[in-house]
Amino acid sequence: MFVSDKMPFEESLRHIIEHGPENNNKRVDYTSIALYYAEKAIHKNQQQPQHALTTVYIPDTLMLYPQLMNYGIMGNFSIDGNTYTANNSGNIRINLSEIPAGRYKLYADLESNIQGATVSLWQRQSLLRDSLSFYATDKQIRDKTFLVPITLDAFKSSITFQFKPGQEGKKIWINRLIFIRE
Repeated sequence: MFVSDKMPFEESLRHIIEHGPENNNKRVDYTSIALYYAEKAIHKNQQQPQHALTTVYIPDTLMLYPQLMNYGIMGNFSIDGNTYTANNSGNIRINLSEIPAGRYKLYADLESNIQGATVSLWQRQSLLRDSLSFYATDKQIRDKTFLVPITLDAFKSSITFQFKPGQEGKKIWINRLIFIRE
């Protein structure tokens, strides 16, 4: 965020991240790095910069949170944070182009309750999962629920949650999507 900006300090530096108008009540997992460049080496035995040390590490587990999702909708929906309500049957397509290409196991942190909808999960024109229910007689939070194995590439870079017909007013809750590289 501040790659080209110098941030002067004398003894310490504190940086905080505000993540939206949700009163900071949504679960998130942020990672950051801070680099300090001194005018001269502090220690004589300090490791010198090398090209091999500039490799970018891409973790095996990637997470996508609702406030960071780029999605498109088809049909009459209302969206409030992590809650997607179908006012008529339709689709929610989530763009995954920022997730590196590869084979993954797709998990999700979901919520279920009496207003829960049933959806199918698609990638382009291929059905990945026929029936995923968000219905429960009382509120349940289901962390790291396995959804499907998925392959992402330049042509398959999205998934679509398709509401089953006749589910007006029914909802789905997605707290985060979790991609674990196979």
